[in-house]
Amino acid sequence: RDQGDMSKMACLLGPLMGLGTTLAGCTGMQLTSCALSSLCSFACAAAGKAVGGNGTKATQVSRTARVSYLGLFLVTTIVAGIFRDVAPEQLSKLEFIGEYLQCPPDRNSPNCMARAFVLRMCFAHAAFHFVLALACIGADDLENPRSAFHTGAWGVKTMVWGLAHVSTLFMPSAFFLDFGWLALTCGVLFLMVQIVLFIDWVFAWNESWIDKDGTNNVTGPWHLALGGVSLVGFTTALTLSGFMYVWFGHSTGDLGADCGMYIFFITMNLLMFLFLTGMSFKATEWMPSTGLMPSAMISLFMTFKLIAGLYAQNQCNVLSQGASVYKGPPQLVSAISIFIAVVLAAYNSVWISGSMEATANREKAVLPTLKLTAATDTAPATVELGAATAEPKPGGGDERQYPLLSDVQVDVANSQEDAAAQKAREEVLDKMEGPIGYNIAAFHASFLMGMCYVAMQLTNWNEDFEKDHIDNSTGSMWIKVVDSWMLAAAFGWSMIAPKVLSGRDFA
Repeated sequence: RDQGDMSKMACLLGPLMGLGTTLAGCTGMQLTSCALSSLCSFACAAAGKAVGGNGTKATQVSRTARVSYLGLFLVTTIVAGIFRDVAPEQLSKLEFIGEYLQCPPDRNSPNCMARAFVLRMCFAHAAFHFVLALACIGADDLENPRSAFHTGAWGVKTMVWGLAHVSTLFMPSAFFLDFGWLALTCGVLFLMVQIVLFIDWVFAWNESWIDKDGTNNVTGPWHLALGGVSLVGFTTALTLSGFMYVWFGHSTGDLGADCGMYIFFITMNLLMFLFLTGMSFKATEWMPSTGLMPSAMISLFMTFKLIAGLYAQNQCNVLSQGASVYKGPPQLVSAISIFIAVVLAAYNSVWISGSMEATANREKAVLPTLKLTAATDTAPATVELGAATAEPKPGGGDERQYPLLSDVQVDVANSQEDAAAQKAREEVLDKMEGPIGYNIAAFHASFLMGMCYVAMQLTNWNEDFEKDHIDNSTGSMWIKVVDSWMLAAAFGWSMIAPKVLSGRDFA
C-alpha cells in the first residue's frame, strides 16, 4: 500500500517537477543572456580603448567591432569542439528537447547527433553573420545609419546571438544534416579566401621588414631576420617532405594497397615549391615585395596542407595506423588546421584593413590644417592658418582677398601656438564619420564561411566519423590536396600578374 501511495504521488509530482525544471532552465537562460549582454557592452567599450589606441573615435569603434566578432567566433568554435561528443548525449535526456536532437531513423549513426550538434552551432553563427551582411550591404561609411548594425547595439546583438544558438536545440536534426552540404560549399569557399589572405599576409610581412632597413641595405638586421625566417621555413618544408615519403609511402591498410598516387602528390608538391622559389628571385625585378621569405612561407603552408590531406586517408598512413611510430593524439593535424583557420580569421578581422583605416584617419587629421571656420557677428569668415589677413579692396566693400590654398603650407601638428587649430583637430578626430575602412558585408561573409570551415573540420566534411578519428575520409583528402595546388597556382599568379598586366596597379 505504501508503495502504491508513493507511486501515485510520484505520478502527480513528476509533471510538476518537469515543468519546474523547464521554467528554471528558461529563466536561467534569460538571466544568462541579460548578464552576457551587459558584460559584452562593458567588454566592447574596454576593447575599443585597448585596440583603438590614440586614433579617431571612428577607428576605435571599427576595431572594437572586429575584435568583438572574433570573440564570438572563438566562443562558438570552442563550444562546438569541446561539447560535440558530450552535449548531444546529455541534452537528449531532457524531455522537452530530446526528440529534436534525435536523428531520423534512416540517417542515424553512432555519431549522428554529434555531427548535428556541430552543424547546429555552425548554423546559428552563420545565420547571425548572414543577417548582418544583408543589413550592411553598401553601408561602408559611418555616416550611413545602417553601419550601426555592425558597430553598435552590442548588448542586443549578443543576446540575439546567444538565443540563436539555444533555439537550434529545438529544431529537428534532419534540417541540420541537410544544411551540412551548404556548409561544405561555404567551407570550400573559405579555403579560397584563406589562400588570398595568406598570400597577402606574407607579402605584407616581407615588405614591412624590408622597409625597416631600406631596400638597398641588405646587411641590415631586418634583412638578416628575413633570411633566418626563410632558412627555417625551407628547412622545415624540405624535412617534412622527406618524412612524408616515410609516413605516406607504405601500405598500412588493405594488403597490397598501391601508394603510388600519394608518392606522386609528395613529389609534385616538392617540385612545385622549388619552382616557385626560383620564380620568386626573378620576380623581384618587377615586384620588390616578393623574394625568398614569401616563397618559404608558401612552401611550408603547401607542405602542411598536403600533410593534412594525406593524413585523411588510411591506406598508406603510418601516422594513424602505427601507434609505435606516432605517439601524439590522432586529432592533432585537424586541430592545427582549425587553429590556422582561427588565426587567419583573426588576421582578416583585426589587421587586414589597417592600412585603409590609417589612410582615412590621415585625411581626417589634415582637414583642420587647411582652414577653420569662425563665426562672427555679421557673417562667417574663413581664415587661413599662417596667412596674414588681407587689406580691404580699394574702392570700399567688406570683401577680403585670400591666398590660394595651394600656396599655403601649414602643419598644425607641429604648431603649438594656435590653440584654436588644435581644438578643431580634436573635434574632427572625435567625429563618427568617414569610411569604415573595409567592406562590412564581405567582412561578415568571411566569418560565415570561416565558421562553416571549422564545422567541416569537426564533422569529417559532413560525413560519418569516429570519435578519435575526425577529418578522415577520401573527400577530405582530395579537398586539401587540391587546396595545396590552388595555393601554388595563386602564389605563382601573384608574381606573374604585375608583369603580364603592367597597366594595372597591384600596390
